[in-house]
Amino acid sequence: ALERLLLTTIVVFALAAAVLLGFATRLSNRIRRLRDEAESAVDVRGRLKRLTSGSQAGDEIGDLSRSFSAVLEKLSQHHGYLESLAGRLSHELRTPIAVVRSSLENLRLEQDPAQAQVYLGRAEEGLARLSKILTRMSEATRLEQGLDSVERERFDLADVVSGCVEGYRLAYPAQPFVLELPPEKMLVQGSPDLAAQLMDKLVANAVDFS
Repeated sequence: ALERLLLTTIVVFALAAAVLLGFATRLSNRIRRLRDEAESAVDVRGRLKRLTSGSQAGDEIGDLSRSFSAVLEKLSQHHGYLESLAGRLSHELRTPIAVVRSSLENLRLEQDPAQAQVYLGRAEEGLARLSKILTRMSEATRLEQGLDSVERERFDLADVVSGCVEGYRLAYPAQPFVLELPPEKMLVQGSPDLAAQLMDKLVANAVDFS
């Protein structure tokens, strides 16, 4: 009886040890794989990659892997936004800078004080738009955040378009601009700055490809 009890105990302990050893080995392999992927999450070009190890598992390691992956994905979005920020700024600022430059050039040559005030007003409007664009894009971590942070208001779209066209006629004197507006106001809910920014992109692309 003692021999059978001892043999049974040894077999049970051996089976338990084998199960624990297998579980520990699998656990350590998953942790090691997660560590390796975390270390290699940045490629040679400095871009962030998403983790895949244990993403479908329902235990703590799977949850940790999904947390790492979510953090890396957010960092990747921010990194991509920063990489494209220079190109976006160049595209966003090109037309307002052209409006300011042409207004100052015309202001330098203008002798009529009334017309000089018009050019001065255009230059001030262009500088204000430049300042708002820089502030909005520098404070945002993603393009969508920069758009969502803008306060909406009710404004006359026809008035915004009219002001933009006057600036385009100064910035692109070689291009004719014909504006047709309805007699009544066109009240919309949104951001006049973003509406002007949209017009700037549209006209800048049209001038480039015309």
